[in-house]
This record gives sequence, C-alpha cells and structure tokens, in this order.
Amino acid sequence: MDMKKEKYNLELNELVILSLSFGSVIAALHFFFASVF
Repeated sequence: MDMKKEKYNLELNELVILSLSFGSVIAALHFFFASVF
C-alpha cells in the first residue's frame, strides 16, 4: 500500500513538472509570436 502511494506521488510530481515546463514553453511561444507579429 505504501509503495503504491509512493509511486502515485512520484507520478503526480512528474505530471506537475511536465505541465509547468509545458506552460513555460507555451508562454515563450506566445511571447515570441507577439514580438514577431
């Protein structure tokens, strides 16, 4: 049970990191297009 919870927390952290990095990429692209056009 503990092992499963640990794995779930790890996956959750990875998901948060992934979404944060994805959000920063989207923001960078948005800024780039805003400055270009």
